[in-house]
Amino acid sequence: MMLLESQLRKIITEETKRLLLEQELKTFILENLTQKQIKLLRETGEIPEELIEGVMDWLRKKGRKVVGTAALIGALMGPVAGAAQPSAPPTAATAQVADSALANTQRAVENVRKQLSEKFKSPQSAETFLKFSKESHSPTFAEQTDDQIKEYYNKVILPKLLDIVGNTPTYNTTENESTIPASVMQKFASDAQVGGLFDPETNAIYMNPESFERTNQTDLGTITTSVMEEFYHAIDGNIEAADLFPSLASSPQAETGFATSMTLKRNLMNDIIKPQAQGDYVAVPQEFHAKLQVIKTKLQNKHPDFFNARGEIDLEKLNNLLHMPKAYFDFGEIDFRIFDAMKKDAGEKIKQYLDQVVKADTTTTTSQFA
Repeated sequence: MMLLESQLRKIITEETKRLLLEQELKTFILENLTQKQIKLLRETGEIPEELIEGVMDWLRKKGRKVVGTAALIGALMGPVAGAAQPSAPPTAATAQVADSALANTQRAVENVRKQLSEKFKSPQSAETFLKFSKESHSPTFAEQTDDQIKEYYNKVILPKLLDIVGNTPTYNTTENESTIPASVMQKFASDAQVGGLFDPETNAIYMNPESFERTNQTDLGTITTSVMEEFYHAIDGNIEAADLFPSLASSPQAETGFATSMTLKRNLMNDIIKPQAQGDYVAVPQEFHAKLQVIKTKLQNKHPDFFNARGEIDLEKLNNLLHMPKAYFDFGEIDFRIFDAMKKDAGEKIKQYLDQVVKADTTTTTSQFA
């Protein structure tokens, strides 16, 4: 059946209004949640009656139906302690509508290159490297001042990060299938939901637009998340141990991979990951690290009030995020599975981890998946 132009305009208008209203509602909830209500949500998973009433009044003023308000709040708030997980919607709730997965993959690569370059050049990234160096007890930096350590970041680490972000090749299966290594194509074929991967053998990022079309997640936001994670894997694959620990430059360990993620794993991950989640895909140190990189980057862009001038995350706001991640991120914007793997009461350790996240390093023969 052919839609008339007037009908199509009405559909687009209504869908846009719906998306904007849900964003407004999410903001309303975040602004009106009290500490008492948050405590109740964490302990029981029950949505406070007064919050439901407030949302109903808000929706009435907006001219929105109030049927199913509690369910709508639950979906927006995301998983809380003791509550059932809401099922994922068939499409991402975002106003960034795609005309095709291929077009949005190309846009995402450009956007991520620019975004990460600006992130790494920020003073907060130098502060984060300083914190990582101190807490990992790097012998080289033990006697150096804070300014000297940050100078090392700006002179040695930053240029390498910018080179990786700016020059790592990216290919997509739609346009380059005949030139993509068979091993990479096989990985895409073996899992239809894999949207992208970084392959250390060729030191390149490969994206598979067809996987986004199969799952009906062709919006720019979802694809950008996948592209960003692969760039973090590329960084992970090109910064070596000697870059982070200069005292190892002449040792056999100089090119040892996974220095950042493995250091953080040894120091913190056992205190962060639930025992039953050990061994899960998202709990693999390199995957865990890359996914938290994406979460921190998205938070810095979307909720800058989470961080102080040094780039350190606010513990109270982090605890709210851990219990209600879908109040802060849309479906497809991050990998929500990571919140299922983390201990909700380990906020201080998770903060310690996030405060050290600015880059990762690895040289591995195993491809990293989004």
